[in-house]
Amino acid sequence: MWFWLTVLAGTASAGHHLVDRYVLRDGKDPIAFAFLFELLQIILILPVLPFDFKATFEAIPMLLLFLTGMIEILTMILFVNMHKYVEVSISSIIMRLRTVWVVLLAYLFLGERLTVNGVMGTILVLAGLSVVSLQKFNKKAISSSKALIFPFLFSLTTAIETTLMKNAAKNFSASWVLIVVMLPSVIILPMISRGLIKKARKFFKAKSSWVFLASFLGTVGFYTFQQSLHFGDVSRIMPIYQSLSILTVFGGIFLLKERKRIWQKILGGILAVIGVILVKGG
Repeated sequence: MWFWLTVLAGTASAGHHLVDRYVLRDGKDPIAFAFLFELLQIILILPVLPFDFKATFEAIPMLLLFLTGMIEILTMILFVNMHKYVEVSISSIIMRLRTVWVVLLAYLFLGERLTVNGVMGTILVLAGLSVVSLQKFNKKAISSSKALIFPFLFSLTTAIETTLMKNAAKNFSASWVLIVVMLPSVIILPMISRGLIKKARKFFKAKSSWVFLASFLGTVGFYTFQQSLHFGDVSRIMPIYQSLSILTVFGGIFLLKERKRIWQKILGGILAVIGVILVKGG
């Protein structure tokens, strides 16, 4: 069960990364998009809440969930700026560092075991994605070298969120987690970005279909990912989830026309798939 939920989550995530990059690469306001993205995800998940509501109001689990929501604010700021300034076929590669962070965090703080197959699979996934990343990044591919800090830091903050959400999966339903984690962004972003509501309205009017599609795919990805955490270990889920980012690389190449070193990326994808098989059998 956890495997197929993870596959669905990874596929939906790849789709929303492509849509996000498509919308933001033309210089649209990234913070306005972040606000709309989080708000629409809450609205989309609300009908599910009565059917799977589960929550404990003990201090520690609630505190960890609140902390995840606060980290989500920074994560979203990094996320939208990453897609504004860095091509998705590049950012999706750099984000694979999240796999390393999650495996280490799960081992150190959650006590999850590391199997031989799991370790070998993780290494192959990272090797495959490293092969994809061995390319010369030019000025056309990257707005500036400084922009690479966005996917790098995003990989770290999402790894921390994922580790915290493993605890949340034991105490809260997926719909409740999504609402509580996204809500701080909806409340705080307008406070720190002047005129955000007006900008968000203008943004939505211009790109309503694409914003809705991105939010829908994001909601599906988040919800199914949370459900997968109910059934599997973070250290096994994340390499599979991350390896599906190869779909984002191919989407960037063929849909968004980011066409450089295609065969190199295909080789990296094959290595990643082999790694996924090993992790699944671990």
